[in-house]
Amino acid sequence: MTSDRRSCGAVQDTGGVADAIREAIGPQLDEPGSRFCVALSGGLDSSVLLHALAALAPGRVRAVYVNHQLQPDAALWAEHCAQLCLQFGVPFAGLTVKVDPGHGHGPEAAARQARYLALGAELRPGEVLVTAHHEGDQAETVLLNLCRGSGPAGLAGIPARGAVSGAVILRPLLRLPKAALLAYGRRAGFSWLEDPSNMDQRMDRNFLRHHVIPALGTRWPGAGAAIAPDFELQYKAELAYEINQLKVERNAIQPEHFAGWVAAKKDGQWVRQDILNPTGSIDNPVDADGVTAKIRGILPQAP
Repeated sequence: MTSDRRSCGAVQDTGGVADAIREAIGPQLDEPGSRFCVALSGGLDSSVLLHALAALAPGRVRAVYVNHQLQPDAALWAEHCAQLCLQFGVPFAGLTVKVDPGHGHGPEAAARQARYLALGAELRPGEVLVTAHHEGDQAETVLLNLCRGSGPAGLAGIPARGAVSGAVILRPLLRLPKAALLAYGRRAGFSWLEDPSNMDQRMDRNFLRHHVIPALGTRWPGAGAAIAPDFELQYKAELAYEINQLKVERNAIQPEHFAGWVAAKKDGQWVRQDILNPTGSIDNPVDADGVTAKIRGILPQAP
């Protein structure tokens, strides 16, 4: 592993990684005051994201690694991430969290919760968190939620834009296949880690990744991209369903208060907006007996 400091120069990006990032977070890239914090695991996906984003926004990107203390080599992974950031010329921070594997819905969910809490607390004012979820992660999430009997919220998959501890989280690679990231990483010439837990097929997500999705792809080429839903359409269905449920639960709420239930496009991204507004617009939302807060909480779980 080299430790020389070098900038993230141009890469022959035939897979469109840089274009996908520009399309997803262009307004933030164009704003000189915007700062980005990449959630770095040391794996291929987050390493590609960090390299590409650092080239697009030089001097405005840093990386954070979260040690969940669940793998014996976690400390070595943190060192790898620190060296990678040195190579890319970006600041690095390492965090350590304590995960209770028996809490909630299992070790994966517990680790995710601890990770996002730590990342949210680490973010600086005006900084946005950026993660490397891609098309395959989206397909896995939709199938996993489908198998668990999720409603429209689960079928909406992973949102391209969300929130963590009150801060913005962006996922600009959701429409890119794993193959595009692999091609980028090979051309860029940096090394990445392989997490052995990704091969543990006792985990539902890994079972889908190694068995179900490849089988679907053999039968229907391009199934991964087809499974990953169009967020706009799924989001509209989700909100329509939830609002109807709320109308039943909260009989006092009148239909005319639901002025902005469809998705709204902001800065080129489909985002969740507040729902209830007696003025008939979504610019000045109000909270009617907690219903707006409930709508805000309808967010799919990201891996």
